[in-house]
Amino acid sequence: MERAVKSRLSKLNIFFDDSIFHIQPVGGISRYVTNLALALAATDQCRVTLFAGWSAARFSLPLRKQRNLRIIHLPRPPTWRINTLAASISLAWRRLAFRSAFRRHGESIYHPTFYAHDPVIARHANGMVVTFHDMIAELFPEDSERAIKHLRQKVVASREANA
Repeated sequence: MERAVKSRLSKLNIFFDDSIFHIQPVGGISRYVTNLALALAATDQCRVTLFAGWSAARFSLPLRKQRNLRIIHLPRPPTWRINTLAASISLAWRRLAFRSAFRRHGESIYHPTFYAHDPVIARHANGMVVTFHDMIAELFPEDSERAIKHLRQKVVASREANA
């Protein structure tokens, strides 16, 4: 009984990763993800970690301090391209940030910001949510390698997600 009451009273912990901020520093999906994180944190029913990592993210709206929102971001100059070493450092930092949030708040939901999710985080999270926000490749199929790659990522993500 005590555990059931505690779970109803505890906040939902949501971890957004940095995938989209490496692809799209501002606008579009990155704006959607930022707005979603802000809105969830404002409900006072969620604790949100928005991990933007070491990226050139330029948030398209002011990120006001909120009690339930933690933003982790080290700005990278947009002229710097992310190389293999920087990507490896970002990946390790993302996993450490998730572990820290998980240890601090307990059960956590992982929300990758693009379809290529981190399998290590997905395995340790209590659930994974994927938002399908870009269906252009399905509406206007083309034979580009990039469109095919994204379609494959969507299929894998939809199979592995809980919601």
